[in-house]
Amino acid sequence: MVLAFLTLHWERPIARSWISAELWPDIPEADGRANLRRYVHLIGQASPQLGQALQLTKTSVQWNASATLGCDVIDFLVAAEDPSRSAEAVRLYRGELCAGIVDEALEPLRAAIETRFEDVLRRIVATALASGDRAQAVLALQTLVERRPYDEDLARTLMLTRLE
Repeated sequence: MVLAFLTLHWERPIARSWISAELWPDIPEADGRANLRRYVHLIGQASPQLGQALQLTKTSVQWNASATLGCDVIDFLVAAEDPSRSAEAVRLYRGELCAGIVDEALEPLRAAIETRFEDVLRRIVATALASGDRAQAVLALQTLVERRPYDEDLARTLMLTRLE
């Protein structure tokens, strides 16, 4: 969970107090900070390469973007920001963040990744329709409709795009 949090906020240092409050909102701040220290230490013990991928100060933690260790979530986020890399972002997307792990703290993080992925698909649809590439638009729309089967606007857009 700590790694998921850090990868989603990889662009800047994050205050330790803020991380602990976000991940452990129901416990005193000192206990949350102790939890964070413990997990950061365990990450480093479990994988020295992961430990080196974190930049630590007394007050903050940050994912080290120049680390030799790659991260699929960060690769996806970087590609998703660049409209010219939309297709790459779709290929990099791996599905639910930390699939199989049940934790309330992960839900906003999962929602952020899902939203980013759907934004990329919508950008592909808009670009494809603007350039007259209906086949590409249909593929992206099909993925969106699979994800949001009760979204009537998406279903209607897909049907109209197929008919044109």
